[in-house]
Amino acid sequence: MEDLKNIDEVCVPIGGGGLIAGIALVFKSIKPDVKIIGVESAAYPTMKKSIQEDKITKLKWIHNCRWNFH
Repeated sequence: MEDLKNIDEVCVPIGGGGLIAGIALVFKSIKPDVKIIGVESAAYPTMKKSIQEDKITKLKWIHNCRWNFH
């Protein structure tokens, strides 16, 4: 926890918002002036679109992925 006091910025994936909310809560409680930066994939810019349109938006499509685990 002592090392966290030396951090000025934290980059966190936005996703559904839960992860960034929890990380922001922890870091801001330790160092209130830390900058929390939300990031998202260019392929799924939902947050960017929501900010631009000033409303919550949803993806109209999602690429299907297949994971092959052996």
